[in-house]
Amino acid sequence: MAPARVHGRLARIVGVVVIGGAMLVGIASGAASGAVADDGGGIDLSFTVPAASGVPGGSFGNGPAVIRPATAAVTPSAQPVKPTAEEFDLGGIVYVGGLTTNYVPSLNPTAGAVELSLPVRNVSETTFDSTATFWIEGPFGNRLGSIGAVEIADLKPGELRVISAEVPGTGQWALVNTHVTFTPPKSVEDTALTPVTRDSFVFATPWHVLVGLLVGIGAVFAVRAGRSLLSARLVGEAA
Repeated sequence: MAPARVHGRLARIVGVVVIGGAMLVGIASGAASGAVADDGGGIDLSFTVPAASGVPGGSFGNGPAVIRPATAAVTPSAQPVKPTAEEFDLGGIVYVGGLTTNYVPSLNPTAGAVELSLPVRNVSETTFDSTATFWIEGPFGNRLGSIGAVEIADLKPGELRVISAEVPGTGQWALVNTHVTFTPPKSVEDTALTPVTRDSFVFATPWHVLVGLLVGIGAVFAVRAGRSLLSARLVGEAA
């Protein structure tokens, strides 16, 4: 009877650990959709790398790719407009701003996405078209998802337009590198232009991995506690 009682206690301990893990999954998922969205998806570091060529078009990733409606504002100015600290001056024709990111979590451990936004400002006196290509990579340079050749039509003089896209495929990779290549016309107002890539990264919290580790650690401690109880009971009966 004594070993049976101990085994019953062990089963109850393991049951509590499993139920607690399930509750943590629900809590973590709720926190991911709330807290992570509030803080803008993590730490953003942006820098500029001239791009010799664009990324192939099309899109892929585990989930639907979403192109957000662009926001635009036209502010005509008689004075020359200077680029801000985050803007890259492309030939005095267009200023390409820094890439901003927002992690979009998912209950599906193989899904998840990153919303990327790129502001571009036409400081010339000519209306022109451009494109933007978005893609994300894992910490080892492995491609996770992309959206190719998003059209930026009729960018007017003095217009600041923010181009946004939601790229799926973050999964449980945690550290996700994000990129967007802005491709202007080959020349505007006799000024030669080349594509420019802006880069950033976002920490996509791997909730499912963390919860799985917690449940596994809890189960190990539960088994060890059960064995200790069984050993103590057997020693007591032998005495």
